[in-house]
Amino acid sequence: MNIRVKLKRSWTVIPSRERIYYRVLGTYHKLCEQDVSNEWAVCYVDSLDVPLKTRVDVIEIDINAVKKISQYEVTSEGLIPCH
Repeated sequence: MNIRVKLKRSWTVIPSRERIYYRVLGTYHKLCEQDVSNEWAVCYVDSLDVPLKTRVDVIEIDINAVKKISQYEVTSEGLIPCH
């Protein structure tokens, strides 16, 4: 059973280390991407069909190049944080 999730990819227009992206640890089907960019950032919201219990990592890198990885699991209610 696949669950539809929306995930964001973004980075700044000016040279910077800031960015957000995701990594799906398993198979998925990308249905579409919506461009929600503005003059300061390039941003896409992706709609994916992902199997239940698949792990998704959301990676955020700040202006100081510090990386934060948040792990989620796909459930019938959507994404929930992993412990």
